[in-house]
Amino acid sequence: MRSFDLDSLEIFTTVVQEGGIVRAAEKLNRVQSNVTTRVKQLETRLGLTLFERRGRTLVLTEAGQTFFAHAERLLTLAADIEYAMKNTWIHGPIRLGTMESTLITRLVPKLTQFHDLHPDIPLKVTSGATDDLVRQVRDHRLDAAFVGDPCAIVGLESKEIFFEDLVVITQKDHRDIATAQDLTSSSILAFEEGCAYRKVLETWFSESDAIIEKVVEIGSYQSMIAWVAAGSGCGIVPKEVLNTTLASQDIRTHILPEKFSANRTRLVWDTDNGEKLRPLLDLFSSD
Repeated sequence: MRSFDLDSLEIFTTVVQEGGIVRAAEKLNRVQSNVTTRVKQLETRLGLTLFERRGRTLVLTEAGQTFFAHAERLLTLAADIEYAMKNTWIHGPIRLGTMESTLITRLVPKLTQFHDLHPDIPLKVTSGATDDLVRQVRDHRLDAAFVGDPCAIVGLESKEIFFEDLVVITQKDHRDIATAQDLTSSSILAFEEGCAYRKVLETWFSESDAIIEKVVEIGSYQSMIAWVAAGSGCGIVPKEVLNTTLASQDIRTHILPEKFSANRTRLVWDTDNGEKLRPLLDLFSSD
């Protein structure tokens, strides 16, 4: 059996709700003959009379009352399906990428607040290096990402969210550092290629005519700080990260030139995701 088309059901229920063909046609912006034809087509298909005329008024038959109840349920279900599909596309889940430092120092309170405000919008959060996060946004594997400078974001939307003060960390008894030349004998502890802060450190070395002899790639800031405290090298971190671990008491921090220390964290996203990200953007615009 063919399914009922929703237009016919809407026309039928409107006739019932409006109390007649004329008012239903006006509400639906259809000609009266079209409304009459669609009702008659339903009756023909069902082999039943849905309305009977009493004077100038149309009244539902017993069969019409039963059909009306089911038609309303079908139209409500169709509306629910449409809303659910639109809501799924617009509101979630939001796939969010972030640098590890931003996650552990900045995002947890904000994402908790987001969940409280929008419990129906799931968040899927992954961490990574800036360049990889930007690629994933471009490839539509992430809806948005928190990334640091420098990064290539031409063609993407972006918003400055946080400002970080970057510092160099060494073992506790390391001598004062005036330039990158003072670190040429140390191993550099850094995240994988594509990390924005690693690029800052490499640029500082390059502009100081200093050579990086050895890079040891580290997977987390906790590991980096532990290695530094043990005298295994030096690294660059957002100052805020040092407040998250007790091991930071066993290292020494050194101020970078302002050109390298002041760093912006941006939220980047593809233009097509603007509406989907509106609740998240509104949250970070409220500060």
